[in-house]
Amino acid sequence: MSNQPKLDFILIGAMKSGTTSLADNLAVHPQINFSEPKEPHFFCNSDWRKRLKEYEKCFKLNDQNLLRGEGTTSYAKYPMHPHIVEDLYEYNPNLKIIYLMREPVSRAISHYIHCVLRKFEHEKEINKALLNNSEYVNTGRYYMQIEPYLNVFGRHQVLLLPFEEYIQNSIGTYEKIANFLEIEKDPFLKQKVTHSNRGIGLYRDDQRVDKLLTNSSLTKLKDLFPQSLRTFVAKSLYQLTRSKVSEVPKVNDRVKEYIYRASRGDLNKIEDLLGYRVDSWHKYSSKSVENLNI
Repeated sequence: MSNQPKLDFILIGAMKSGTTSLADNLAVHPQINFSEPKEPHFFCNSDWRKRLKEYEKCFKLNDQNLLRGEGTTSYAKYPMHPHIVEDLYEYNPNLKIIYLMREPVSRAISHYIHCVLRKFEHEKEINKALLNNSEYVNTGRYYMQIEPYLNVFGRHQVLLLPFEEYIQNSIGTYEKIANFLEIEKDPFLKQKVTHSNRGIGLYRDDQRVDKLLTNSSLTKLKDLFPQSLRTFVAKSLYQLTRSKVSEVPKVNDRVKEYIYRASRGDLNKIEDLLGYRVDSWHKYSSKSVENLNI
């Protein structure tokens, strides 16, 4: 296996849980070399062992004193990629894991909207989609997602972070991260903390940009330019052409309660690990949940 510096930590927050904001702010810390793109999806490929040199290109700084990190949310989509945890452990048994978690009902709604706008989801009726596609619920079953990491890497190598606390107390969250990664906290205190996805992703990306970026002629030329430039151009094109979605799809209360009920056991186990209750995670709790039949 390559003797190059290995990945030191991964940010595997559940999809639509603020990982983009967190990654953006981690990337500017002078002791961190964060991947470009933020989500290389490298270990989702079974042939990753043969492509380590390709992975090196995701890290722009060749400084062994910097911590390497990346933020592929698919690493926390069990059972979609059941081999991920063991492969990561094989790659680096000392890897540290940061897991960002958001109130599961809001997260599932954002997840659905994201998939519709990106043409991954063809069911236009949100209530049917949330009930029939298990990925929306399973991604928010946080203990199910993080348990394999806890079993393989150990609790001491896993940092659990509620998204709501990150939004309300960013500095406190970054102090936890600094202590966990054993880096200086002062750069976090001095920088202006940004939140890239303060809403729930209600923006439609222009599909013409997708077609342009995947054009076969342009694809052949991409390796002529550094990854950082390619990422910057892609982000700029999307930001310039995206438009706001006019209407938020309506989710009925029974479906919200269904998602909460499906996630509740996982939330309780995560709270046991945290040592405290996250009240905002339980806003869809009600007595009717106990006897709900959908």
